[in-house]
Amino acid sequence: MVRVDVRAKHFQLASLIVLILILAGVTSGQNAESNSADSKKIRVEKSLRIGDSDIGSFLVNKNLDLGLFRPGVIVHLRLHVLNDSSKSFDFDSVEAGCKCLSVSPAQSRLPPGEKVVFDVEIKVPKKMRSYQEAAFRVRDGAVHRFGVKMRYSGSGVVGFSSTAVRIQMPKGMNSKTVSIPFFADELSPAEFIEVETSTSLSSLHSEMDYQGKQINLTVTEESLRQGRVTGQLRIRNMETDSRGEITVDITEERPTAVYPAVIRLAQEKPEADNEQTTENTMFSGNVMVHSKGMDERASVYAEFTMDGKPLFARKSRGRNGVAFYKIKLDDSAAIELVRQGDATIRCTIVAGKTRDEHVLPVVLSSNSEVR
Repeated sequence: MVRVDVRAKHFQLASLIVLILILAGVTSGQNAESNSADSKKIRVEKSLRIGDSDIGSFLVNKNLDLGLFRPGVIVHLRLHVLNDSSKSFDFDSVEAGCKCLSVSPAQSRLPPGEKVVFDVEIKVPKKMRSYQEAAFRVRDGAVHRFGVKMRYSGSGVVGFSSTAVRIQMPKGMNSKTVSIPFFADELSPAEFIEVETSTSLSSLHSEMDYQGKQINLTVTEESLRQGRVTGQLRIRNMETDSRGEITVDITEERPTAVYPAVIRLAQEKPEADNEQTTENTMFSGNVMVHSKGMDERASVYAEFTMDGKPLFARKSRGRNGVAFYKIKLDDSAAIELVRQGDATIRCTIVAGKTRDEHVLPVVLSSNSEVR
């Protein structure tokens, strides 16, 4: 009599079912990964013709429109190039115009009437403009045979037109709002767009104005309490993962300014009947000071010192918060300090209740003739 262990049979059956499910899951996962990878690959086939009319110019360049692609996809292009001219276009190297591009074959013969097929792979960037260009050149040694410029448009693209923006916050102002323009195509509606800032800009308030295609960034006095602030403002299409980034640099705007940033002193020409000696050599230079936001009736004054000693300064004219000064230097020790490159001039500007100081480097002008 044979005894059958029912529990053992059930266990074996259950184990077999689990194994089948695991294998099905692995296969399904591999297919999902394959489908995901394939969904990012776009296959395109195009043709170009090189005729005798193209050879009229020194360089043979052809343009090709590839169409519309989502950011982040990989475009596999089979490009058929027909030599319909009376000239041979043999080549031994291909020069890609960017790292996003690979082209093969790198060498081939292309006599009249023949065709070569290029396999081109283009990696469409996630950070892109509304349209992009990719190009390659075909050479025979140092000789340029022909070039192909491929242009394609983005689908669901967002970004910024510039790479950086500088914001100056006037001293004493509680807050300032700056509008930073962005671009978004018709496949990037407002509900798909995400705006964020880097950690260093977390104290700022950002708000997207989709209709005006701008991001309003509000800077407060508190934001600059620790000094200059630099960070990134980012925009992303959550559907296509198209991205854009712009560097934001925020500083406090000074209430006054001095021009030039480096004071240049030139030796004054001696009078005809009073030849200068080393002891009475005189150097002078012109300086403009500016107090921002002043009206026509306001007056601005400036004092200049070097190494704690006041310098002669004559105000020539001024209005609208701007004044022009001519400063003079005749101290031999101070002149020697300037010549050694260790000198600075301190400029103190007074305009109404505003008092501001600037420390400026000073040099002797190259056309000075020191005896």
